[in-house]
Amino acid sequence: MKAQDTSELFFQDVKVPADNLLGSMEGQGFFQLMQELPAERLQVALTAVAAAEAAWQWTLDYVQERKAFGKPVIAFQNTRFKLAELKAEITAARVFTDRCLELHLDKKLDIPTAAMLKQHTTDLQCKVMDECVQLHGGYGYMWEYPIARAWADSRVQRIYAGTNEIMKEIVARSSDELSRFAGPPGTFRGGLLVTKLYNLPSLSRSPGGTSPKVAAQPLTRINGCRDETSDQCYRSSAVTCDRRLWR
Repeated sequence: MKAQDTSELFFQDVKVPADNLLGSMEGQGFFQLMQELPAERLQVALTAVAAAEAAWQWTLDYVQERKAFGKPVIAFQNTRFKLAELKAEITAARVFTDRCLELHLDKKLDIPTAAMLKQHTTDLQCKVMDECVQLHGGYGYMWEYPIARAWADSRVQRIYAGTNEIMKEIVARSSDELSRFAGPPGTFRGGLLVTKLYNLPSLSRSPGGTSPKVAAQPLTRINGCRDETSDQCYRSSAVTCDRRLWR
């Protein structure tokens, strides 16, 4: 983003006091992050929809004031049609996002649904920004106008929290109709590409709280799992096989 300095950070020979440990066991940070992927993608979607709504309003205000060929830009049918199309798509995205927010509050938002939401809303955000810049004309490319800054900031939304290509892969592998075309069983898990299946304790939430705690469970194979890469596989509420290989 234009307002943020993105750079690499290196931590070498750094010691963290035991009192500063997040969670209740060392070495679980990666899986704690995996547990929160749906919430992260929901947050990105909320930002995307809000930004699209703001851009639409800025553009509506602008085309009512800006004149071309002796009349306001909004008097042209193309302008009204473009804004009407964007309004419908933004409204649909808002409804989907609000529904996912309800699921999150009920702790029912799953990984494939969050992936669908993130991919759809961020793609739409970039589309809205591009159309709104176009309706602003040359002013839309000037840094003094908020639409120019919003257009520049929107592009990264399709990259972080899992690229939109990975979001599509998650959705495809979660669908019985599509997963059989995904090739031989691999090691796709939780929206991330990993090299093997891990034998690790599951992560569950403390009653009434949000901090994860370790709940040791025996390693078990899912009956009917088609994954032939391992004799055993592990599934919990935190680390879930997105490919729906179990039956």
